[in-house]
Amino acid sequence: MHFLAQSESIENRSALEKIGREIVKKCDGLPLASQSLGGMLRRKHANRDWINILESDIWQLPECHCQIIPALRISYHYLPPHLKRCFVYCSLFPKDYEFIKNELILLWMAEGLLKIPKKEETLEEVGYEYFDYLVSTSFFHKTRRDHFVMHDLVHDLATSLGKGFYMSSETLGKETKIDVETRHLSFTKFNDPGYDDFEAFTRVKSLRTFLPIDLEDSPFHIEKTPHIIIQKLTYLRVLSFCGFRSLNVLPDKIGELIHLRYLKLSRTSIKFLPKSLCNLYNLQTLKLNGCIKLTKLPSDMQNLGNLRHLDIQGTSIEDMPKGMGKLDHLQHLDLFFVGKHKDNGIKELGGLSNLHGSLKIKNLENVNYNDEALEAKMKDMKHIDDLYLECSLQDNNGADLETEFDVLCQLQPHQNLTLLKINGYNGTKFPDWVGNFSYHKLSFLVLETCENCCMLPSLGQLPSLERLEIMHMNSVQVVNAGFYKNGDCSLVTPFPSLKILIFFLHVLLGGVELL
Repeated sequence: MHFLAQSESIENRSALEKIGREIVKKCDGLPLASQSLGGMLRRKHANRDWINILESDIWQLPECHCQIIPALRISYHYLPPHLKRCFVYCSLFPKDYEFIKNELILLWMAEGLLKIPKKEETLEEVGYEYFDYLVSTSFFHKTRRDHFVMHDLVHDLATSLGKGFYMSSETLGKETKIDVETRHLSFTKFNDPGYDDFEAFTRVKSLRTFLPIDLEDSPFHIEKTPHIIIQKLTYLRVLSFCGFRSLNVLPDKIGELIHLRYLKLSRTSIKFLPKSLCNLYNLQTLKLNGCIKLTKLPSDMQNLGNLRHLDIQGTSIEDMPKGMGKLDHLQHLDLFFVGKHKDNGIKELGGLSNLHGSLKIKNLENVNYNDEALEAKMKDMKHIDDLYLECSLQDNNGADLETEFDVLCQLQPHQNLTLLKINGYNGTKFPDWVGNFSYHKLSFLVLETCENCCMLPSLGQLPSLERLEIMHMNSVQVVNAGFYKNGDCSLVTPFPSLKILIFFLHVLLGGVELL
């Protein structure tokens, strides 16, 4: 029976190969066509499926004015329905646009294009699966890490499928006008001066998406635009004023956009956010990166119960509002400032065990006792890859060195960490977990401006450590065997993966001994 099954398998492969050669002939020598169909056929193993594609009527359809090749139409035709919607959504972006994988997935999520995840799976992970599928069928091509582009012919296909429902400024002002049926609108610039006045768009009251792309400033009247959009377009799910550098006030009526799931204010001049923003219970993504004049978040941020992504990099924020630990759906929070009060202290991190990616915790000097640090539950943050622990530079003569040591002990992270940076720590020694061989994935470690530490931790047993930076450790006088090995680990080769070692100690001029 086993031999028979094997024989049938060989026979099936031979039949598929024969059909495949016929399909390749129909691709007319176009590599993109072959790659796209090949990616799709890789998932199909039945002769009937391959024959259906070979004999599809789509091969006989005349090419439309945008010259969509039949092979791409077939690849699209056989996509699952949920992936078709995600693909057509990409028609909002201009040709040659460089898609950032995570950014596009957040937009898909906001538009409700992702299916409900299975147990133990996140919406974001569903989006990754969708995106990777589209890459495998050559609808996207990778340019660099997490950056992808669409071939012009693929973009033409998406545009032809989304015509009317999806509109971009590349087509406006020519033969195409905004239709009352339009639901998704993007723009880079407007070709027709008549569209410079945003009043022309207010009749599209059911708009779901208002998305500027790579703008340096608004093409509209900056004082009127936000008010008109927020007042008239009450069904928006995606709203971006990214790049509106002259925008310094967000209208208070923003809180009335109850369907809003994605709000991007990056690179604006906003100085504060209205309290009404915290009425947006459905908001999933809030991007504030590059708002250099923004100094604080609204006090009622804890009301944003569905918030999953909060980006405050490049702002002037130095304090967190109370109750951030209640945002237990948060997947991404790049910065957390430890406050001096109980309701914005480090224990708020204890409710954020779903955080992924990178996390920088600043102002650790505000942690007054080690039990408080224990409430941060750092070991529960199993999806954090990169962790930055930072005390603000201060006069360390007044620091409680024992407390600082105890606090760092209790901030021990989970063991799947890949990057760790400790900056400004005032203790005299490091806890044992720093450098422990159980951190088997740690590849990048930085110890910086830990000026009271007179000896380095034992780091030589970290099996995956590739880059080590030790900077401004001005109390270190001796680097001895304890730096390379720990206890009875003398049989293990120290630093087995190390490629880059950087020491920057200005006291080298005074003579640090290397033993």
